[in-house]
Amino acid sequence: MNLCSATILAALFLALAVPASAFAQNPAAEAQPSGPPKDQTEAADYANAKKVADPTRRAEALEAFVKRYPNSSAKILALEWAVNAYHQAGNGARTLELARHVLGEQPESVRAMAAYVQQARAMGDQGPDDAREFAMQGLPALAAWQKPWDLTQDDFLRLQSEMTGTFTSAIAYYAMIGRDLGTARMYFQQALLSDPMSLEDNYSLGLVDIEMQPIDPVGFWYIARSIHLAKAAKNGGDSFIASYARLKYAQFHGDMQGWDEIVKRAANQTTLPEDFTVPQNAPPAAPDNPQE
Repeated sequence: MNLCSATILAALFLALAVPASAFAQNPAAEAQPSGPPKDQTEAADYANAKKVADPTRRAEALEAFVKRYPNSSAKILALEWAVNAYHQAGNGARTLELARHVLGEQPESVRAMAAYVQQARAMGDQGPDDAREFAMQGLPALAAWQKPWDLTQDDFLRLQSEMTGTFTSAIAYYAMIGRDLGTARMYFQQALLSDPMSLEDNYSLGLVDIEMQPIDPVGFWYIARSIHLAKAAKNGGDSFIASYARLKYAQFHGDMQGWDEIVKRAANQTTLPEDFTVPQNAPPAAPDNPQE
């Protein structure tokens, strides 16, 4: 899914609740051996497979490694890298299929969960229903995730941050389409801590705030921020967002005074200003002597 397209942005607003189904994991799956392969040829084959530049060929090389060394200590890691490569290559069907396979062998594979959730959300209404469960399972699994031997500390921390954003954003998204706006707002706020430049999360948080009763006017900041991010993406989504924002702003504020200043300010500041506010238009006063 192109999260920056006007179609997807509109769908976020109009989406209905998605039914969830449990994913059958294998509770008896045996723990995989850890540590780098002791055999030098096996270790070299693993390293070479990971270095393949083209993502599709890299995924195929990693799967070939697993077939060649089915008992390797690098087996699950190789499959996780292959899932990531298929996702990078845009092969959604193979991403989901292989992620399911990895989770069947290693139910706590946080990287397989993250790839599965990302791919499912990219497919929109056509995505598998069980992605909601994986999003919920992902955060506790991530908290327990230990640094794999083939990751540097910097890459480990980077992936932790990225997957935190993946899971919190997904939890928020599924709460939003289920109309649990309070939960959605909380998790979108957390997701933006991981990636304040996310168009989808800024737009979605703005939607949630503006659609709450009563309206939380800070939503206008996030909507204005998403206009800037959509404009930078040059996909036409900014015009859709701007039209919706102007309508809601005029309804709340009474006119368009101050809106252009908000949009201009949001283009240059990534976080919500502490002093941000939008005064609400006061309803007309009731007559002193209403007629019967």
